[in-house]
Amino acid sequence: MQIQSFTFNPFDENTYIVYDETKECVIIDPGCYMDEEKKELVAFIDEKNYLLLFCSIRIAMLIIFSGTSFV
Repeated sequence: MQIQSFTFNPFDENTYIVYDETKECVIIDPGCYMDEEKKELVAFIDEKNYLLLFCSIRIAMLIIFSGTSFV
């Protein structure tokens, strides 16, 4: 499991993409405010050919802190 972080919006909110060797990913705490930020997030997923499974702020503790697989 790997984590890519982004910092978005005027409040410097952290957004995370968690992914693994299966090329499946989830977005945690999406803080995109401007169109450019949304495009940056989508471009990362597209460039890596990841399959987006879920987008949520509620699974952050489960995935990041417990080490539980997200697939």
